[in-house]
Amino acid sequence: MYKADIKEYSSLSNLVPPDLPVSCYPLSVTEGIQSGDIFTADGRQVLIWHKGGFAFLFGNYDDSVLDSVYDMLTDKSGTNARRFLLISSDKAVSERFGKYPDIQTEKRYLFSYAGNSAPPSSLPQGFEVRAMQSADMPQLTGQVVPLFYWGDAEAFLHRGLCSVVTYNGKVVSWAFSASLCGTMVDIGIETLPEYRGKGLALGVCQHLIRRILSEGRKPVWGCHYKNPASENLAYRLGFIRESEAFTFKKI
Repeated sequence: MYKADIKEYSSLSNLVPPDLPVSCYPLSVTEGIQSGDIFTADGRQVLIWHKGGFAFLFGNYDDSVLDSVYDMLTDKSGTNARRFLLISSDKAVSERFGKYPDIQTEKRYLFSYAGNSAPPSSLPQGFEVRAMQSADMPQLTGQVVPLFYWGDAEAFLHRGLCSVVTYNGKVVSWAFSASLCGTMVDIGIETLPEYRGKGLALGVCQHLIRRILSEGRKPVWGCHYKNPASENLAYRLGFIRESEAFTFKKI
């Protein structure tokens, strides 16, 4: 497989199923909204490796293509500068990569939003929810933060979405566009450990969902199959589990 030229993005984008939760990340790359790398062997298949480390394979592929994906997944060349987590709902891919002892196979649940509105955010006294301002950016720390998925603060501030909950002027919870394409927004969420259990994640996500819907986009959600906190929050927000996919990563 070779790294595609930007001139090929449009034709390769047609291989990505539209409007499915799994498609938000790859479409964000093909549409030039977020950064990543795109590979193909002959234009009949596409491997899209998002800045956040998620990789997706679509189209028609044979064993030689899967061999190339395996080499990238296991970093045979030793050049991977970021994680490579392959996501696929294709059972043939699961059967192929599931037999390798150096690859861990798990699952990811994928959700879509069932409604066309979201209720007002209800927060404990003293907490406030609002759209993020550029000055808030340095306060967003932890494992789930915009920079991990966008790489560049300027790009996120220009094209991304983020809602925050503050307490005494301090940002303590945030929901943001981990990925964003023309039709969908995949939501990332984080709350500082000392402020969890107060309903802040629910309130800040409701605020962000209202903003997403006001732009004519569809909120989508994804989580590891062994993350009940994220799964339960998705259901409370009004998401429905639409599908699941296999995930593959190097052990």
